[in-house]
Amino acid sequence: MTILTNPAGRLHALLTAYRETASSNITILQTWAKVLAADTDVLAVRELALAAALLPQLEIAVTNTGDMYQRAIVDLHMYAWASPIFFPEHHARQNPSPGPDLVDAGALVSLGGVSSFLNATASEGRIPAEDQLSKLKQQISEVIDDVPNTSDLPAEIRQFLLDRLYDIAWAIDHLRLTGPEGVKAATERLAGAVAVSAPTRSHPIIKRALEAAGAAWIAFSSGPIVQKGIESWTEVFKALPPGP
Repeated sequence: MTILTNPAGRLHALLTAYRETASSNITILQTWAKVLAADTDVLAVRELALAAALLPQLEIAVTNTGDMYQRAIVDLHMYAWASPIFFPEHHARQNPSPGPDLVDAGALVSLGGVSSFLNATASEGRIPAEDQLSKLKQQISEVIDDVPNTSDLPAEIRQFLLDRLYDIAWAIDHLRLTGPEGVKAATERLAGAVAVSAPTRSHPIIKRALEAAGAAWIAFSSGPIVQKGIESWTEVFKALPPGP
């Protein structure tokens, strides 16, 4: 089962996909390009840089649980988990390549255990079903399409709206790297940006942007925090002055 609700799970999914895709006949970089659906080496390297961020994220997540046993597992296997991303002992284009053995099988099993532990104790939320993801993407896309046509808003306001909406859309499209936390953080950045632009908060396009962001935040939340999240976003809407 693929777990994307914590950084260890996302890293486990990527390294598992690497082992399943790799062979000695294709280079490390070509393998990562396939795993990350990157069309060029440049894009593959960019996506790998984003994947590398999962390493400190999982270390922080485990440390925050206070479980010293899990922390010891992280310390023991961090080099093995990081090596397929940085491959310090190999060249990106060497042929033959190490193949599946670039990912240590035993370390991968341990990473799966850490993922299960975090999923039970420090889950970031949930991954919505495909149909709900499609609806969220459509809702955000429609707002993005309409922002440039909102000529009565200052250009800088339109730009920050587009920037923050694109952040949300990107996070949803890259769930293997961002997870629920990345999506929710992107929605919160939009809400924060709106909060400091008081003169224009009542504009219909800004309210639509907040509604889309709120829907995404709630969709990626789970358990007891869902109702709290609904209440929080409702309060944001109530705080906005009436539209013109």
